[in-house]
Amino acid sequence: MKKELSRRWQTAMIALPLLFLVIYGSISFLILVTLAALICLYEFYSISLTEVSIFHEALIVAYILTPLWLLLLYTGYPEYLWMIATLNLMIMAGIVVIRFRDQTGILDIVTRQTLGFLYIPGLVGFMLLIHQFENGHKWIYVTFMMVFACDTGGYFIGKQFGKHALCPAVSPKKTIEGFLGGLFLCVLTCLFFAILLHLPISMAHMIGLSTVVGIVAPLGDLFESAFKRVSNIKDSGNLLPGHGGLLDRIDALLFSGPLIYGYKTFLIV
Repeated sequence: MKKELSRRWQTAMIALPLLFLVIYGSISFLILVTLAALICLYEFYSISLTEVSIFHEALIVAYILTPLWLLLLYTGYPEYLWMIATLNLMIMAGIVVIRFRDQTGILDIVTRQTLGFLYIPGLVGFMLLIHQFENGHKWIYVTFMMVFACDTGGYFIGKQFGKHALCPAVSPKKTIEGFLGGLFLCVLTCLFFAILLHLPISMAHMIGLSTVVGIVAPLGDLFESAFKRVSNIKDSGNLLPGHGGLLDRIDALLFSGPLIYGYKTFLIV
């Protein structure tokens, strides 16, 4: 365990300063989000479609359309995303019709391809929308720190005091005590960084926003864990020493992004 924690901290100490530097820029952040989406998409298909080649034509379509999806968000044309989603669906329909005779399981493959396409670029894209807020890079900083705090608090509090399983069928090691610890640390982190960065948000909204994130972030983690459990896979990859794959690190962030964007857009004036 000590060796695992050491690798976790070493990776974090190297990655976090670089991450915060990249977040400050507009183009650099787009590149970061696009690369992260492609890597996570690859990892998701690696755990949810273990029976097919990672270079299956249905998956290649997702790899091609993902940068287009994110570019539309970056350039300010989110209203055209339905065209990308429809194009993906039509191509998938064509693949089903062509391959059905020789591969009757093709319908299941393209269904999971479509789920992955909505799950990864569809949710990752909200990071670009948050970045486009006024002081968007500060919102991203706080977003990342809240999710990291939730994960860290859940891990250490759960290890030290966890006794009651949160969702044993999906993730036996996650506990209610860890969940509450992550939620508490998430709220404290939001208060600290929002004040430190002079983010224009009231104390009440700081608490409200961080509470929502602290509740929903673990759901993103458990959702990915369900796929890994079905496929009998421990980690989505080994890109980050001590942390597993990239998807293992940002699964909670995927679910938090849409809520933070919605909370800021509709509730914070």
